[in-house]
Amino acid sequence: MRASWTQQALDRMVEIEEYIARDNPAAGEAHIDLLFQRVEALTSFAHRGRRLPERPNDDLREIIVKGYRIIYRVREPDVLEVITVQEGHRLLRDDELDR
Repeated sequence: MRASWTQQALDRMVEIEEYIARDNPAAGEAHIDLLFQRVEALTSFAHRGRRLPERPNDDLREIIVKGYRIIYRVREPDVLEVITVQEGHRLLRDDELDR
């Protein structure tokens, strides 16, 4: 299985890195590297993440990494699509999921 990132997810990763890097550039880069590593690990165990609580009947899943939600879906036959990444305390907007 391979990971595929939506433009929205990549944009959020840039925003996250810039935010963290304001105080510590090395920490910003390290945090983003960790998020990418976790997604890569998911490609071997894609159904490990829990179903999205806000939309339990959808095929959306999430994992939490250091307070950030990585929201994704498994696309057949072998693609893990990262939809968005956001801080865990923020409310999830439907417009970020319905693309």
